[in-house]
Amino acid sequence: MPNLRSMLKDSPWLGWVVAALCLAVAGYMTFRQFRPADLNSPERMKDVLTIKYADTGEVVEIPRGRLDKMLRTQGGLLDPNVGLINPKTNQPTGFLFDKDDWNTMVERINADKKAMGIKDTAKPIAGPSAEPPKADVPTPPAPKK
Repeated sequence: MPNLRSMLKDSPWLGWVVAALCLAVAGYMTFRQFRPADLNSPERMKDVLTIKYADTGEVVEIPRGRLDKMLRTQGGLLDPNVGLINPKTNQPTGFLFDKDDWNTMVERINADKKAMGIKDTAKPIAGPSAEPPKADVPTPPAPKK
């Protein structure tokens, strides 16, 4: 097998092809690393978000998936200036701690709802309570005498 240096000296185009392939692979790996993640990926829906109620100052954590489901099941289009209802005061003062994330989430959900033909604005929805949701457990029947 001929020496690599002599082979590249005899056909320089081969060196350029190898260099171009290396650059293409490096570019693809860089692009793949920095592209945004899927907004609806299961891993992203497990992220825990922090909601702060402005009237009481209470802070509640909720998984992104549950908040997304709460906002999507609300009747109409969402108003980004109206927050989640605080269960203690019954006022719509609950917003994500990250305001940009809140606005992005509301815009994305409104775009999905508009694509489905929903046009009206909905009332604010109840926010997450501080207690975890209780499972529906049937009560056992009374003992027979």
